[in-house]
Amino acid sequence: MFFLKLFRYILGYVSFSACGGFTERFLNLCCQRGIKLNNVRMSEKSITAEIQASKYKRLREVARLSGTRLKCLKKQGLVFTFRKHEDRAGLAVGGVFFVVFMCIASLFVWNVETVGSEKLSRQTVLIAAKEAGIYPGAFVRNINQPEAAEQIITSLNGKLSWVSVNIKGCHAIIEVRDYIARRDDETYSEPSNIIADFDGILLSVEVHNGTKASFEGSGVRKGDLLISGIYENRDTSSIFMEARGVITAIHDDSFSIKRNLKDGMKKYINKKTVKTIGFFGIRIPLGYFNNNGEYDELEEKSVLYYGNVRLPFYILKTTRAYYDTSEETEEEKSLTLFFDDFIENEYNRYKNTLILKKETNIAEKGNTATASFRCECIDFMGVKQKISFEE
Repeated sequence: MFFLKLFRYILGYVSFSACGGFTERFLNLCCQRGIKLNNVRMSEKSITAEIQASKYKRLREVARLSGTRLKCLKKQGLVFTFRKHEDRAGLAVGGVFFVVFMCIASLFVWNVETVGSEKLSRQTVLIAAKEAGIYPGAFVRNINQPEAAEQIITSLNGKLSWVSVNIKGCHAIIEVRDYIARRDDETYSEPSNIIADFDGILLSVEVHNGTKASFEGSGVRKGDLLISGIYENRDTSSIFMEARGVITAIHDDSFSIKRNLKDGMKKYINKKTVKTIGFFGIRIPLGYFNNNGEYDELEEKSVLYYGNVRLPFYILKTTRAYYDTSEETEEEKSLTLFFDDFIENEYNRYKNTLILKKETNIAEKGNTATASFRCECIDFMGVKQKISFEE
């Protein structure tokens, strides 16, 4: 019934009344000539009915032969709506174009979201995802989710332990887990204990060999015994062995570096901003840059949202500050090396650590730059300590 009404609305129909003359003859002539009427209602002096819009003109001859008078009561349907707004054809064309565009756009990835990583930046995961074929504008049906997840892990070798790729409509969600490598387990030919190598609160103590000396939730200091290599039997005799196990703990850590800088600053001579409209990886710049000379560049990206839905459209604001290289001294090179050393120190120190909270402070005083890093993290704990025997 619903599809019948929809079909009639698309074709258009006319509600009319026929009065006077012989209304019964009017109905008989309609039947003889194959004119189909809908919702026919009769009264003493007239009848009302509905007919397809394209067949309404055929009723004039039937009304003349039966002596009745026709009166159009109402016109409904898509065809009459278009005629009513025929001077606004561009609006209709735009609406059709929008519907077609959204249908086509729904076949592609609109945005890529990454969750779960504490150590890797969002941009690093997105670069690996793009190499795996997941990026704004990628055809959804061409994405093999298990293969893409495996390729991301391979691309970020040693940095992730687990990756899951989920496509929900036009959104790609990449869920990752950081890889936490275990400490190298040295092999001892002699009995040994495992002691704490830093202060912290124990989260888990998994004993593979030996006796558990510290328990989850307890605080320990550097040098405290975690797993003992001495096992006592029921007969009070003791067995000496090499303690083995896996211990994780939460603790605070920090480091800082300093570097002496030379005098001088960059002399900026010009600044220019260009906006770019982007969608599905396609960029349309609303200006151009002069690529001659040295410059510092800053990008600000504004993404469009419809409610909580992120749309595949964005506006990228790029600002370039040009400076005179003839006035530049060695300070900028020293600063660059300083920041590179700081980032390298941070990575090497915490590459096998899960960072929960972190705080970075960078200060410059005179010719000296200082960078300090503090964090709350989860790390593997424990080092081997040989059991000594007194003679």
